[in-house]
Amino acid sequence: MQSAMQEERTKPLPDLMGQSSMQVDNNKLGAEKPVEQLLKEVHDLIPPAVIQSMLRYVVENDKPDLMGMKQQVDFFNRTFYVALYKDLYSVGYDKLLRETKPWLAVSKDSLMNNQSRVRAALSRWGKSRCPIGNSSTWKAIATSAHAKPIDHAHLTLTSCDFRRSGKRRASRKARDWSYTLNAPGIRVQCLADMQGRIRWLSDAFSPKVQDEDFLKIKRDWFEVKFRNTNIAAGREYAVGKKFKGVRFIVPDAPEPPKEEPRPSAPD
Repeated sequence: MQSAMQEERTKPLPDLMGQSSMQVDNNKLGAEKPVEQLLKEVHDLIPPAVIQSMLRYVVENDKPDLMGMKQQVDFFNRTFYVALYKDLYSVGYDKLLRETKPWLAVSKDSLMNNQSRVRAALSRWGKSRCPIGNSSTWKAIATSAHAKPIDHAHLTLTSCDFRRSGKRRASRKARDWSYTLNAPGIRVQCLADMQGRIRWLSDAFSPKVQDEDFLKIKRDWFEVKFRNTNIAAGREYAVGKKFKGVRFIVPDAPEPPKEEPRPSAPD
């Protein structure tokens, strides 16, 4: 099974789009960032085998319709790499347009729309790579030699805030304001097994939604999906201790410090 998966990862991506080698005469076009350089910078952060897996999934299962008046044979591949490059290096749209326009040839509106569509497709790819598993799997991992023991826990639950791309300012009263980041953002809930592998990610929601409220909303799902499972979480998930069938392991609230008796006034 493992050798078959390895072979699948290393198998070259089929020529599903009839794309060219993505080479371009940069001297002729005067590109501010040669396409080869952009590809190299993406490959510096993401292994080619992972990118190959992304491309194969998106092309075969979830290929989005992209915007652009003049779409070259390898237009999808170029747009795909540009989308990765933008988010990996936090490049603004104006700069991205200047760097890629000579060899991508799209308007700013098309660039922004395509970015959103590729992101959505890659989000679905990411979820396909995170099999949630079942109680038997989680327990077997928790008892393995490589797991980190946490009071007989089988999974861990936590929330993470991420900055919104391209949005730097917002009112502190806005729904997307994150006090954790001190900036606009989104929040996701993350379940991981005891070897640290992510097993489930929630959809993005407002950072103003507290972890306790999230758990209340998802109570039925947790009670059914995680029956006979121990989940370690922070004190903010304490409401889960009232759930049936699933055990939440949370630290006890610290006791308030005891006040020392004041010395009595002299007679």
